Amino acid sequence: MRVLLASPRGFCAGVDRAVKVVELALGALGSPVYVRREIVHNSHVVEQLRGKGAIFVDELDDVPTGAVAILSAHGVAPEVYEQAAARSLKLMDATCPLVTKVHLEVRRFVRQGYHIVLIGRAGHDEVIGTMGESPSNITLVEDVAQARAVVLPSHEKLMVLTQTTLSLDDARDVTAVLRERFDHLEL
Repeated sequence: MRVLLASPRGFCAGVDRAVKVVELALGALGSPVYVRREIVHNSHVVEQLRGKGAIFVDELDDVPTGAVAILSAHGVAPEVYEQAAARSLKLMDATCPLVTKVHLEVRRFVRQGYHIVLIGRAGHDEVIGTMGESPSNITLVEDVAQARAVVLPSHEKLMVLTQTTLSLDDARDVTAVLRERFDHLEL
């Protein structure tokens, strides 16, 4: 069988949206526009936006007080919004709507008494933001080995959520192990 790959392959809607937010901000406001972290994980896109006047920073502390700051497609923890407000930053949120949905689900399920099992990659901006929604009520599981070893609250309701950019195969394999171990786990 012959497999043909389209080239170039496009970005997901969340990435397209985030890039457009930066481009629109630059067009309407001019340079500089500060972007917290890489808007998307694509060095070509980041360099193109940098060439148009976007300034990428690691944290909002690197943005001058009162300036325009854009949040990346990966989402952020609630404390980042608080930091922006405390520094009077004009905030533009380019978080992917699917990531926002995961954040809202964390809040909803925690209010309903669930402990969240988040399948994702430690250190990834999306996971950091999601974990920041309720750190004491989320356990991160990265792979099958961790799924086999993780200790979860046996008395609490458990809900599985995943990093949106995680491979479906990886998530399926980890979920299968968790379901074998925790019969009260919900998806």
